[in-house]
Amino acid sequence: MDKFDTKRKSKFLDRFASSANTKPKKGKDKYAYKTPSISEDHPTDNMIPDVVATKLSEREVLTLFEKMLDDMNLAEERKEPLRSKDLEIKRSMVVQWLNKTTTVKGEQAMTPQQFIYNMQSLVRKEESYRGESSRELLQVLESLRVSLNSNPLSWVQNFGREGLDILLRILNDCYDNNYTSEIHNKIKLE
Repeated sequence: MDKFDTKRKSKFLDRFASSANTKPKKGKDKYAYKTPSISEDHPTDNMIPDVVATKLSEREVLTLFEKMLDDMNLAEERKEPLRSKDLEIKRSMVVQWLNKTTTVKGEQAMTPQQFIYNMQSLVRKEESYRGESSRELLQVLESLRVSLNSNPLSWVQNFGREGLDILLRILNDCYDNNYTSEIHNKIKLE
């Protein structure tokens, strides 16, 4: 886990672990303290409706909560303070986690299988590493890198062996054929 992932997880956990109010930014009214709400951080149009969230039983919430903690790949000492939170906070964390795993900024997130399919189809093209196909492949690889860094552990596991095999095929092809163009160098780096 790199420094960025650790910071991101810390910020996510701090939102729920802290019960303090947030202070206003400079230039704002000094007395305009407010308690952060989950709906302010995440648009409600992509969220699971509150009706669905409230229908989850306590057992379902706790089961999903444990799954979420495992998915975040947290150490036990980081899990314990979160487990001590009340049920409503856990419920809101689960709702956020479910929304994060299904959508990204209003768009439908690509699944690992979609990435694998896209890479395979680009590699199969006869002119795969020339012209536009190389640019498309680079875009897919850049997007894949972001997804691998930002999605939960279960997403990465779903990418799995098949995804790694296609990545190795792409790398081997780049190195075996001694491609030296700028795009191929970027592909090698991704």
